Amino acid sequence: MGKKDLKLTFDKLMMQWESEANDPKLRPLSDNQLDYYLEFQQMVHKQEEEKEEFQGNVTNNAQKLIKELKINACNMVDFFINDLLDIRQQKIVDTCQTLNLLDELLLTSAEKDFNRNLTSAFKGYNKMRNIYSVIMDSCHSEPETAEEEDDACIVDTLQGSPKKTQFVFITAIKNIPSLVGSDSIIYGPFKQGEFALIPKINAKILNKEGMANIFS
Repeated sequence: MGKKDLKLTFDKLMMQWESEANDPKLRPLSDNQLDYYLEFQQMVHKQEEEKEEFQGNVTNNAQKLIKELKINACNMVDFFINDLLDIRQQKIVDTCQTLNLLDELLLTSAEKDFNRNLTSAFKGYNKMRNIYSVIMDSCHSEPETAEEEDDACIVDTLQGSPKKTQFVFITAIKNIPSLVGSDSIIYGPFKQGEFALIPKINAKILNKEGMANIFS
């Protein structure tokens, strides 16, 4: 890739970044495009690391200036690529939070995996929130059994009780999508028959849903 090609590639990268930054919707980015930009990034860094042989009478100040320009070029390329990917990732997160579906033709392979896992996690989280609401409504009255009292404790924990997170082992009766645990950590997905250790509060909800068995 010659200097002219490097300049053209930099212009393409800057235009890609600018369109992504200014458009609230996700712009298309293929694996080939991303690989092309990453290869360009490596070449820019390689040129910066190479010791240049200066022809003629080039002063030390001029050599120092050329070196600084190369470093600045590396920093600019790094910024545009990293910021481009950060902007795209934030758009994916925002879309997943609303449970809207993204057109995967717009995504790179890595982004597709990220989008699928995050969508499953948010779906699981919203489902748990609905179940929590049902449990909270059922806990307005005094608990009559030990099981109801245990459920009341679950609600207290969800509402910010300082109690430490308790964990239990489960086996998945069905395939379970990724879920957000009561400790804000994402667990799963789990396949049918898989053995896992998750927060007790999440285990009880999965058990109530008929999706997992709990081992005391």
